[in-house]
Amino acid sequence: MIRGRLLPPGADIAQALRVRAAVFGQGAADETDAQSWHALVYDRVDGAGEPVGDACGAGRIWWQDGAFHIGRVAVMPDRRGLGLGDLLMRMLLFKALQHGARAVVAHAPQDAAAFCARYGFPPEWTVPDPDGVALRATAEQIDLSGSCCGH
Repeated sequence: MIRGRLLPPGADIAQALRVRAAVFGQGAADETDAQSWHALVYDRVDGAGEPVGDACGAGRIWWQDGAFHIGRVAVMPDRRGLGLGDLLMRMLLFKALQHGARAVVAHAPQDAAAFCARYGFPPEWTVPDPDGVALRATAEQIDLSGSCCGH
């Protein structure tokens, strides 16, 4: 069973930082982390459905310059292909829409632009970004239809 968890600003983000260190080689918190909600996914749970062990995926969302921003979405290399990145994106986009987002910007590596397009981020709104590219979508363009995790 897969389980997701959202952590509010100020929460302990050590597990998110471990995932980022493994995937991006950047395990230190930055100034954006303090204002971000962090999403974590786990692929092991106990009998009560509570996560067991370390997170195997993480991402974050924050408000800046009139839009919600999503970034540092990462899944541990040995857990890819299970739909965990899909769950992370859906959690983060749902959080933005739940808070009345008019626009969402996804910061991603260049090769993840097609992944982001699945959620309504138009490729023509892609601009260079320190993480690779930034893709912008309006709330009306965000698409959370379809099954989660490919199921």
